[in-house]
Amino acid sequence: MPERIETIATPDGGMETFIAEPQGEARRHVLLYMDVWGIRDELYDIARGLARDGLVCLLPDLYYREGRVRHDFRDAEGRARTLLSLTPAEQEHVRGPMRRLTDAMVMADTRALLGRMNATRAAVAIGYCMGGRHALVAGGTFPHVIRAAASLHGSHIVDASADSPHIVAARIAGEAYCGFAERDPFAAGHVVDALRRQFAETGARLVYRVHRGAEHGYALPDRDVHDAEATRADWTAIHAMIDRMD
Repeated sequence: MPERIETIATPDGGMETFIAEPQGEARRHVLLYMDVWGIRDELYDIARGLARDGLVCLLPDLYYREGRVRHDFRDAEGRARTLLSLTPAEQEHVRGPMRRLTDAMVMADTRALLGRMNATRAAVAIGYCMGGRHALVAGGTFPHVIRAAASLHGSHIVDASADSPHIVAARIAGEAYCGFAERDPFAAGHVVDALRRQFAETGARLVYRVHRGAEHGYALPDRDVHDAEATRADWTAIHAMIDRMD
């Protein structure tokens, strides 16, 4: 399975991007948006899995403006620790680059990625945590190119601004999928309700699941809170959404 790392030019500099391609003909292009932890082998493996499913996957290092940012905290069993298990100082260290990365910056990066893709068919955006929000916003910002968007335990999806991410997301021309954890401070009931109402108002298609007992970060296979059953349900829904694009 071909894979490589390319540096893609953006208005703010060169963005290192991991690209995994299928052996045969590609069905679609996928933009895979990282979470707060940044680029790592776990995300490379997810990109490779998408390539095995016949998709070209582009995984950009969205922290490139800050240099080479890599976060990795492990428990006694070698699993990646969830953010809330860290000390306040460690949490702030991890969150710093995320707080300095705006949705507008990521959409500028997305425009550069779409220009690099040279795709002849509609694309898909998938993301985790902050990347879940970015995937949804990308679907609403580039509705004629990104026709399917998936957010897995997305964070900060709803705010009080006129361009709140959930408002932008509901401009998607295709459809969106959201997987939420029941035990997630970023997915309180009002967040899910606001997202559902906004999509209903615009007439855009939204499918979502709230996974009972799951915690924020559940969909990442290397995480200490990984929920395999919930993750399988998410990917079944995502692949069904992609199939509906054909």
